[in-house]
Amino acid sequence: MQITTTKIIRSARKTVVIEITPDGCIIIRAPKRLSMKAIEELVHGKDKWIRDKLQEIQRQQKLFQPLRFETGDKLWFLGEKYTFTVTDGSGMIYLQGDKLYFPREQLERGTEQLSRWYKKEVERILLARTEYFSGLTGIKYNSVKITSARKRWGSCSSKGVLSFSWRLLQAPLQVIDYVVVHELLHIEHMNHSRQFWARVKQIIPDYRGKRDWLRENQMLLQLL
Repeated sequence: MQITTTKIIRSARKTVVIEITPDGCIIIRAPKRLSMKAIEELVHGKDKWIRDKLQEIQRQQKLFQPLRFETGDKLWFLGEKYTFTVTDGSGMIYLQGDKLYFPREQLERGTEQLSRWYKKEVERILLARTEYFSGLTGIKYNSVKITSARKRWGSCSSKGVLSFSWRLLQAPLQVIDYVVVHELLHIEHMNHSRQFWARVKQIIPDYRGKRDWLRENQMLLQLL
């Protein structure tokens, strides 16, 4: 596997950051006056890390294929794979067994209709889980907002508004719970301090495994 830097972004920053995008592009963020030789040496020094990341991206790309809206496609719901199945039946999208049935009449607006279905389901599940953990922790939030974010699973504003990407519904429920707790606790701790993580661990003892799942499956944010 040949490693090729695809983009170098220079700015007033003092440090160098290597970023690998979900599609396998290598981006170098570097100080304005740093020489190309220094950048090349840095990339060479990170050779193994870069290769490992690129191999992981290749694994994810094979695992998470974009939906073509054809019978036999695979999609995710609450951590389980379902077979996309086009039906000539009613105008409803629904799960049954290991299949998600999708009416043929909606195929022209497939992405829009499937996104709407996910959003409806995620509102039902996320509102219930947020309310549960709010009662458990005693932390009050202002509102819950469902977004179409492709970069972040969730976020918390300084006004107590919790935002979650509807794409989070592709994750297992235990992982969803971790994201809900993570963002809810940011109302108490607007940082990632030791106190914050200690509080997370009190509620989700094995949170590290959930966090790793999100990192390893971030390609799910790019689907649909």
